[in-house]
Amino acid sequence: MKLADTPCYTLYIADIEPSPQGVRHRRREREEAAVSALMREAFGHGTVRGHDSTGAPVAIVDGTPLRCRISLSHSATHAVLAVARAASDIGVDIEEPRPSLSRVVERILSPAERADCDTQDSRLLAWTMKEALYKASRRHFSFEPAFDTDLHLSGRAAGLDFNHAYISVKDSIVAIVWR
Repeated sequence: MKLADTPCYTLYIADIEPSPQGVRHRRREREEAAVSALMREAFGHGTVRGHDSTGAPVAIVDGTPLRCRISLSHSATHAVLAVARAASDIGVDIEEPRPSLSRVVERILSPAERADCDTQDSRLLAWTMKEALYKASRRHFSFEPAFDTDLHLSGRAAGLDFNHAYISVKDSIVAIVWR
């Protein structure tokens, strides 16, 4: 389902089939099925996901990579696909509130950012923003960026400024970052 369509990007979302009660196996297969459905919706049948030399996902039709940038993410219940117009940088992340988020925040935020993120909601926004910013900016780094020092909640990374937005979806938050 198309979640957002802007002059800079289009955002799609699909539900991930729930597992049978008490069964965790085949989760990866359910995630891949949701991603495949998103790729078909965005680009048509016969589209597959590949990866470029940096590990970023690419849409491939008939063996040829499309000339657009994409970003993918999934949570336990949803998968999202962001498609940038032309060859713009794009990153997307979807997250749900969870107890382990407090431990993650200690590793990904600078001390100043941690001081500003004192609620579960603010920590969730910070995590989704940093993950989406990493995806959008990583090709501009000549090294593996550190989340706490090289990626900033302001949208700055690799000496570049990125735009960002958030969308609430049921019990999840989607962060999208583009340039």
